Amino acid sequence: MRRFLSVAAVYVTIMLVASVLASPRPPTVDAGPLPDGSDGIVLAAALERFDDCDALLRYFREAALERVGPYGLGEPIHAYLEDSTEAVGDAGVLRSAAPAAGGDASADTGARDQDFSGTNVQEAGVDEPDIVKTDGRRIVVLSGSRLYVLVNDGDRLRRTGSVRLPGEGAQELLLDGDRVLALGHRFDDVMPHMDDVRASMPIMGAPTSTFTMVDISDASDPSITSTMEMDGSYVSARLVDGVARVVVRSQPAALPFVTPDSGGLRNEREAERRNREVVRDSTIDQWLPFAITTDTASGSETERSLLECESVHHPETFAGFGLVSVLSIDLTDELVADGSAAVVAESDTVYASTENLYVALNRWGSQSWDVGRPVRPEAARTELHQFDITDPARATYVASGTVKGRLLNQWALSEHDGHLRVATTQDGLGRAGRSDSAVVVLARRGGSLDPVGRVGGLGKGEQIYSVRYAGDLAYVVTFRQVDPLYTLDLSDPRSPEVRGELKIEGYSAYLHPIDDATLLGVGQDATLRGETTGSQVSLFDVGDLSRPRRVDQVKLGQGMSSVEYDHRAFLHWPATGTVVVPLETWEHRPFVGAVVLSVDGDGLQRVGRISHEGDGKGRGPGVHPYGSQIQRALVIDGELFTVSAAGVMAHSLRSLEPRGWVPLDRPGN
Repeated sequence: MRRFLSVAAVYVTIMLVASVLASPRPPTVDAGPLPDGSDGIVLAAALERFDDCDALLRYFREAALERVGPYGLGEPIHAYLEDSTEAVGDAGVLRSAAPAAGGDASADTGARDQDFSGTNVQEAGVDEPDIVKTDGRRIVVLSGSRLYVLVNDGDRLRRTGSVRLPGEGAQELLLDGDRVLALGHRFDDVMPHMDDVRASMPIMGAPTSTFTMVDISDASDPSITSTMEMDGSYVSARLVDGVARVVVRSQPAALPFVTPDSGGLRNEREAERRNREVVRDSTIDQWLPFAITTDTASGSETERSLLECESVHHPETFAGFGLVSVLSIDLTDELVADGSAAVVAESDTVYASTENLYVALNRWGSQSWDVGRPVRPEAARTELHQFDITDPARATYVASGTVKGRLLNQWALSEHDGHLRVATTQDGLGRAGRSDSAVVVLARRGGSLDPVGRVGGLGKGEQIYSVRYAGDLAYVVTFRQVDPLYTLDLSDPRSPEVRGELKIEGYSAYLHPIDDATLLGVGQDATLRGETTGSQVSLFDVGDLSRPRRVDQVKLGQGMSSVEYDHRAFLHWPATGTVVVPLETWEHRPFVGAVVLSVDGDGLQRVGRISHEGDGKGRGPGVHPYGSQIQRALVIDGELFTVSAAGVMAHSLRSLEPRGWVPLDRPGN
């Protein structure tokens, strides 16, 4: 089992271990010079806009003619097998395995001015897609290829209707009024063989995204009003004032490249000659993502390129053939994506405030070789692109910047008072290299995101495992064997500083502010050697930034919680101090369900446990335990609801007594 935890830590990214000592003084850190392009900062120029489609087509053709070969803009299959981190057009950059962390403290799970909870989001006023949404009466659940609508009438919960989503379904959804936007993507099963002379590009298959608008005004008969299918892979979305900003990354997939029909230099040269002709004869529509919108009522289809050429921007130096597009979709209207903007780049991270959306990419350092020996290793860096989303009709590209080091995930970014704060880890290069982490403060100057402040030296020899911003403050956890929790004061953007440090055994993979002086963490208990021993919930007093301390701890047994890698699984309901944490344990008597705690003052109390391995009365419905994993929890009108793939259960918020069980159809039915 210890081996299992180790694997989970690598792939689910949950390790943030610490020691029990609280440091009485702030640690010594390196503020670093600014902004000379070193010590974690890289100055970047603004991207350039294409004036028209001729300029955009010329850019792609010229770049492609320099790089096209017998396998198009791809590589032979063996190249991918030998080095999966390298791919043409930067499409093969692997995502970092990163644990979930926390965002701005103002974005609480339970809003204080409403009687129901929403998705646990990073920023107040910026909704995030999830598998469950509610408006306080209806609960919308995405399970498999179906979307279910349940209604809470106060005295009972009932499932009123469902609808099968097109294709392979969706991964996430957004809700606004009577409209649901379901979001998802799929990959075509394309794997070219050496005798396939019409292989698609890229080699590993062309992803497509499908967005579905569903009308739930009649809860008993939810209906699909329109769908959009487009080239590219759905990354994420944010919803502000009824307008969804949807981020999609794409590669040109309509170019009819060939591959050699057999081995030998002659065949490779012929394939390359034909591929160069493909590039020279290409049209702009073959380089831009293609979209098909279908009106369900009429059955009419609209086909078009998704982007206007003038809305695309590119850097001075070649950055691949990929595009990151930010679509604007008004949930009160049908599925249209006018006013989209794009950059020639890649993206694996999305963060948004109410005014700006940022897309970011971890650009992993490359390693060059000479006679089998490494020379000149390059450090990883994070590329950032800012889009203005204040206009509900369109997203507008405004600025770009680059920071040295790896970005953890969306929670390492935070916009506050006109500044963007970025937390990254720089890995040590060479045999004597040591990793180092920092928080850099950026400000927009024209079309550039320029550094104005920096604090470094965090967790030397370690890496960032969680971040939580709370206004002018930040909490950063780094990990190797012991886990320092740093408290940072960012009130002066030009001179951010570390105020305190706490070392404890175990780690918090997710941090959640309870109030201005109290921080809750969900993670793993561990030994001083960094060996995990079981799930835990910790409560920290951060009222004195110079002396953070852990005031309580609840050990949950050998297992793990999905909160450690997905913040949306966490629920905090401030009105009653209720905290719900999904949990799986495997020692003695295995448990699959959720643990309910209460946070009050400076302590944590166990309230009870909830399991869906029953029908609400402790009797099993005959489903496999792992089909009944509790994925989400929410509060409506003083009742607690827990959601799994098996169904939705209602409970008394205070006693946890089951008050109803609504099964969902098995996925695919």
